[in-house]
Amino acid sequence: MKALSAALQSLLATRQFIVIDLYTITLADGAVLRYSGGDADVLDGGVRYPCGGWTGPYWGLVGDNAQCHWKLGTDVQTLTVSVLPGTALVEGSPFVQAVETGVFDGAWLEYRRAYLPLATSVQFWPLPATGSVRKFYGRIGDISPAGGSVVTFCVNSIADILQQPWPPAVYQPGCLNVLGDAACGINLTQWLVTGTVAAGSTALVIAASLTQAAGWFDQGDIAFTSGVLSGQSRSIRAWADGTLTLMTPFPHVPGIGDAFQLHPGCDGTMDAGGCPKFSNLANFRGHPFVPPPSTAN
Repeated sequence: MKALSAALQSLLATRQFIVIDLYTITLADGAVLRYSGGDADVLDGGVRYPCGGWTGPYWGLVGDNAQCHWKLGTDVQTLTVSVLPGTALVEGSPFVQAVETGVFDGAWLEYRRAYLPLATSVQFWPLPATGSVRKFYGRIGDISPAGGSVVTFCVNSIADILQQPWPPAVYQPGCLNVLGDAACGINLTQWLVTGTVAAGSTALVIAASLTQAAGWFDQGDIAFTSGVLSGQSRSIRAWADGTLTLMTPFPHVPGIGDAFQLHPGCDGTMDAGGCPKFSNLANFRGHPFVPPPSTAN
């Protein structure tokens, strides 16, 4: 049973109220996005949920409202909701491009239903909600762009975590640690490198005058601290011949002289691109000498 405030119980008892869906997305980098599924901004519990307005995105299309699926037991519950992106931006990228480049990967979504008095005046902006009820909370799974005009989010309940393989630590050749985590023990701040964009750069390939050897930044990351891409980051595929080739392109071409920060990457091996690169063999958690199944007895 969901707990309701006395004010919300009184409103529901009148059987005359307005219902607006509210969505909160917490991205993997900690950024929080809030949206109102109605035609107006909503203020709920002191938090503002903007509507699509002139730019979008427009959540919960008419005739295709959010659909929840509940069942008893430990099976995964799901929420499906469609979005019309419009011209909205997410972390500086167009909405559809943000989906395609993985901005929503690993994000969590909370779906609430807000209730407002039927006599709520348009003089109030944002519209104050009497209260809201959480209808669903889970992690964003599949995202299906339908023809590029409508994006459909499929959200899985927290029970989805129970579907992951167990135990999490398995025998594998590569290291189980993530560079910079507690088990790895590397302080990435000490390995930070700064630089600026050189001529000839594109959205996918960044030219820079750096002294590090080829391969040093492979599987690392770049984050801009100035210019049109300030605050945005990408993973690095390769570093060689004075250029950083990225895993996915930035939404814009950086300007010459724009500043950025780099972290080197780790390939999770005992080779030069792995733990020896950071003098960290003591924390290596891979099993490169486990024989293949065809030879193990």
